[in-house]
Amino acid sequence: TCKLFCLNLQRVFGSRFRHRHFIFTPAIKNKHLKVYALPELQETSDLPCDTGSDVRVLESEFKGQPVDLSYMYTPQAKAWNNKTGKWGATASAVDDRARIAREWLYNRPEKEIVVVTHGGFLHYFTEDWMDTHKMDGTPSAGNPPLHSHRHRRRSDAPPPPPDSITSLRHIRSQSESGSGSDAYSSHHDHHHHHHHQFSRDTATNGWKTDYIIAMLIVGAALIVAFVFWELYYPHPLVPMSIWRDKNFSLVMIVLLFGMMAFSVAEFFLALYMQEVWKWSPLTTAVHLLPMAIMGIIVNIVAGMIMHRVSNKALMLVGCFGYTIAFTLIAVNTIHSSYWAFCFPSFLLAVVGADLEFNVANYIVQTVTKLCQSVGFGIGTAVFNAVGRSAKEGGRWDVATKPYSAVFWFAAAASGTSIVFATFLTIGTQGGKEKGEDEDEGEGSGEAKQ
Repeated sequence: TCKLFCLNLQRVFGSRFRHRHFIFTPAIKNKHLKVYALPELQETSDLPCDTGSDVRVLESEFKGQPVDLSYMYTPQAKAWNNKTGKWGATASAVDDRARIAREWLYNRPEKEIVVVTHGGFLHYFTEDWMDTHKMDGTPSAGNPPLHSHRHRRRSDAPPPPPDSITSLRHIRSQSESGSGSDAYSSHHDHHHHHHHQFSRDTATNGWKTDYIIAMLIVGAALIVAFVFWELYYPHPLVPMSIWRDKNFSLVMIVLLFGMMAFSVAEFFLALYMQEVWKWSPLTTAVHLLPMAIMGIIVNIVAGMIMHRVSNKALMLVGCFGYTIAFTLIAVNTIHSSYWAFCFPSFLLAVVGADLEFNVANYIVQTVTKLCQSVGFGIGTAVFNAVGRSAKEGGRWDVATKPYSAVFWFAAAASGTSIVFATFLTIGTQGGKEKGEDEDEGEGSGEAKQ
């Protein structure tokens, strides 16, 4: 069988030189090339011979080799060889895995990529034929076929969606009878080789886009005009005199940094789970539930202690909760434990958000929308900038670096709020000002100095 297989390979590729040149040219050009183990590329059937080994076995087998097994450590990939659910031997499951594999290939930064997989799966991958009930690799010929595709895009046209193989133009397909794996090679136009799914609908030239610059200038001018109008108008919506109150100004600054961090991190956390860990929206929602449950608990506790505990202390607890939470998810990697990093981060982030909101509930609704807008603008810019320039190496891989950069921004923003919170002089909700008579100030709903 092995001899027949080698003869078939020889007929397909014509010569050993052609075979090596086609498959190993990227390796010859780049000595630091890695081999990635992508669980979505596994065989379509659930036969014992087509069921993969445990990741620990793979680690032992490829020890010391340039094989990256990080994609095998995602929460879902831990069950990659159980052949159920996402990994099942059904047409819908295999089709979904093929779509994920295409997205992965589409978003890789390399100019040339060789994918080695099984014949049945390759035809799901290229969408030229799909049927899990047939055992042969293709209806017209056996294995091993060689497919070469090239990404072609017009520079003035938007890139195609990642789950559509129509973005690939078929160049050559050769096949002979036999058994073995298939090779799929994709060549990307170099100047369009890396487009992250999140950044495809953003401005064409980033922050340098004409209308982005114009809108920033107009926005700044309107803010200045609003301040002058409020100073001039006899019945202002926001009296400028309130900013002379030190505690009011400090609370606003603390909320600004806190909401800039929380709203952005919350959004990118959900995106991280779906894009990096490949969780479904429902699975992501279930894993985010601790935030809602913790929010109920924190609000109940806050209502019981705010008239007893210094609100400055509560604000500081909230700021530290934010900072620790976002630091935890910033150091999280693709193979980190959800319970060790994300779960405690969710709980601490909610502690930070709800304590700060309860202390400043009388003004929070006015400022949060502005904070969210500013935070999303900065967070998105950080994500896109790192996403375009991310390189392999260090603690994080290419897929997680943009998200980690956003979470570090959130940690830095919330950490900055700690500095301002230390200068607050507010007391308890409903408390008395210093030197005030015992009978005065009772029933007041505001925090006193």
